[in-house]
Amino acid sequence: MHQGTNWHRAGVVATPEQHAAIRQAERAIFPDGLSFTEARIWSAAAADTIFCEYRCAGETWNGIPFANGGLAIFEFDDGALRRVRNFLNTAHVEQCLAGWAEQLPVETLLHLPGYHSAALPPIDWRPWAPSPSATLGSDPTPVYAKPLTHGQRAMLHFGRHVMGEEAPFPVSPDGYTDFQGTCWVLAGRSPAESLSMDPASPYTTALIRMFTPPGQDDEISLAFTHFSTWDAADDSSTAFMEWVSQATFYTGRTFRNHGATVLTFDDRGNRVAHREYTNTAYAEAMTNHGDFRALVGDAFEGLAAAADWDLPSSAWHPLPIGP
Repeated sequence: MHQGTNWHRAGVVATPEQHAAIRQAERAIFPDGLSFTEARIWSAAAADTIFCEYRCAGETWNGIPFANGGLAIFEFDDGALRRVRNFLNTAHVEQCLAGWAEQLPVETLLHLPGYHSAALPPIDWRPWAPSPSATLGSDPTPVYAKPLTHGQRAMLHFGRHVMGEEAPFPVSPDGYTDFQGTCWVLAGRSPAESLSMDPASPYTTALIRMFTPPGQDDEISLAFTHFSTWDAADDSSTAFMEWVSQATFYTGRTFRNHGATVLTFDDRGNRVAHREYTNTAYAEAMTNHGDFRALVGDAFEGLAAAADWDLPSSAWHPLPIGP
């Protein structure tokens, strides 16, 4: 599974014919191939899931530099690979690869789930299914034996009530939060406190206003419909989340997104890094469907995204994975 609406890997690929078409498309779009510039691999404590966080680079058929980064989740069943969900910056992909379909014969295009004779706008995208083991938003709050693992702490803090329990989730003074993209509320690298819902933070102002439906007074509507967490088996400082969220936006549109996150912690249990990967093309389209800058007012200039807001997505470059 790859997110997005208008590129060769978008959608769910399942059949041999689809996989063959993807390989053919990849050779036409990136004639010299893609190379990994960074990659980290972890196995989950449950032993049936592997995570790969990566950065890659290459050049398109028409000479456009391409660089992306993401998080891929590989799920196994009885030793066989059953599902792969790969989250990366779809806004960068779709802008850099504009015109990709014209590089392929029709017989190849017809086997690509991401091909549409009329490109589907990013704002009309809807998420695919997450891990089958995901906790549902309607499920009871999990009860864990203490001491809690980092994955369990993440479930209680983020998964149940969107930062409602174990608040404030302790963060390192040197901690950071990385989101991809250029022109939406969380894009860029921001302090770890940006997700703490501190009333004094411009991020809190922006998030509350963005997720407050029209006619309501600062009542955030964001909730997770599906949520999973894992602890890394071979790295006690790392945990992972996968989630599907739902809300009513400030424009009145229903918002549904799907993403995955790498969390790292110090020896005291403070969150050091929060690197999140989601459908940025959708997030940016939803954010800018109305007048977001007017909505958040003075808080806008306090967002990391403000510096790059007007840049084209093709000019974006992934941040290093970090310590």
